[in-house]
Amino acid sequence: RSVIKEFVAVLKSRRIASDAPLLIAEPALTVEQLLRQVGETEVVISARYHNLVMALIQNKPVIALSDHAKLDSLVTDFGLAQYLIPLQNLSPDVLTGRFKQLENEMERLKPRLNAELEKYREALDRLYATVISSE
Repeated sequence: RSVIKEFVAVLKSRRIASDAPLLIAEPALTVEQLLRQVGETEVVISARYHNLVMALIQNKPVIALSDHAKLDSLVTDFGLAQYLIPLQNLSPDVLTGRFKQLENEMERLKPRLNAELEKYREALDRLYATVISSE
């Protein structure tokens, strides 16, 4: 919460709007709340694996604030390695710079994200078919 407060303060100090619907910084306590919040966004910035997964499932570009290899792997697999920020390198300037970069590339990225998501769906379908057929 302190990082969110600091980030909002930086946005306000730079006269950048930080109110809803431009920024959603409320905790999601249920899967339904998370899906609704992600659905209302254009970009998700998170250090939480499942938040990133839910965003990618909805074809939303992400900026991953990472302190774990599983986040690095997820984002890299989707071709978003340039939007991976190790938590030890996190600063308002780094985050706003990456956000501006992502904003400029968003339309180019969405078809690629969708293609990667389709690969994952096909792999899951094959896995489920294997599990079901071996019962």
